This record gives sequence, structure tokens and C-alpha cells, in this order.
Amino acid sequence: MVTLELRRRRLVGTCMLLGPLVMLAADVVLRAGRFEYPADYLWTIGLQIAMVLLVGAVLGLIHVLRPAADRTVLTAGCLAVIGLMYGFGMQVLFRARAVLYAQLDAAAWTGVEPVLFGMPMVASSVIPGLLFPIGTVTLGCVALATGRLPKPLAALLCLGAVLFPIGRIGGFWWVTIASDLCLAFALGWLGRLVNAGTPGEAVPEAPVAAQPA
Repeated sequence: MVTLELRRRRLVGTCMLLGPLVMLAADVVLRAGRFEYPADYLWTIGLQIAMVLLVGAVLGLIHVLRPAADRTVLTAGCLAVIGLMYGFGMQVLFRARAVLYAQLDAAAWTGVEPVLFGMPMVASSVIPGLLFPIGTVTLGCVALATGRLPKPLAALLCLGAVLFPIGRIGGFWWVTIASDLCLAFALGWLGRLVNAGTPGEAVPEAPVAAQPA
């Protein structure tokens, strides 16, 4: 009999498996299309799908790690989800850029670009997106410190989150792909563990401090 807990576990595990893979596919499409229209348009759609799936992945991480450090994990998880929400909205901006850049002549685009990517837009949409890697790094550090997850998995999660803004903000495509691969391995690994059993059974229990006599 399929219970509600089993369905929830399968949903979270699927989000962990698919989220980073969809993001990786979107980034590959962008590179294959030479960062031009319509590849850049399709890229924004792919990233939005990936970010919806990654929200589910983050919620799964919160559930697995909460017994180890409740307040820290909840705070980091909230930051990561907020960052994903801003990242989702940011793709609308990039999609508008893709269409306008393809349709406008050089003179018209010169007038539009400062409006789309001026400091007010960057401060209100791009910068808050950094909360995703900040929250994810924190979750990875909690996993490393507590032993709640296998250390290679936690280390890959931290590395992927650190490389995430370096590649995307710096425009380093190979760093972006490295980030995608690290997150895909880490979350895919955890997704398989979650699908294999309940979170308490799928990952090591957090160490329990000895109680004074």
C-alpha cells in the first residue's frame, strides 16, 4: 500500500534527481546555441523548471538535516528557497532580454539595456538570488559538521553551491557546468537515498550528545 509518507518521499527524491539535471540541460542548450536567440529564451524556461524542482529538493534537505541543527537548518533552508524564488523571477528579466536583443536594432538596444540591467534591477532581483547558494552552502556545512549525510555528498553540495554564483555572475561557462555536475551528483545521490527508505533510515542519524549522569 502506498502511504502518504511514501508519496512524499518519492516526490522529494524525484525533485532532487531532476532539478540539477534540468539546470544542467538548460546550460548545455545555452552553450550549444552560442548564447543567442532562441537558445537563451529556452534557457530561461529550463532554469525556471529547475528552480521549481530545487525548491522540493531544499525542502527534502531541511527534513533530513533538521534533527541535527533545527534552527540553523530552517534558517538556511528559508534563505535557499527565497533565493530560488528570486531566481525564478529573474528568468523573466532574462527572457525579456533575449526577445528584445533579437528584435531590436543596435541603437534601440543600447537604450534598453541600461534600463533592464541597471543597478535598481540588479539590486532588487539579481542580488537576492545569492541567498540560494548561501543557504545551500550552510546546509552542506551542517551536514559535514554533524555527519548527518555522507561526507563526500555534503562536500559536493558545498562545492556546487560555491561555484554556482562564480560561474553565473562571472560568466565562466565551465564553472557553471562544474557547479551543475556537483549539485547533480550530490542531490541525485541524496535523492536515491531518500527514495530507498525513510529519511531516518536512508541517511546516518545525527550524533547524540551524551547526557550527564
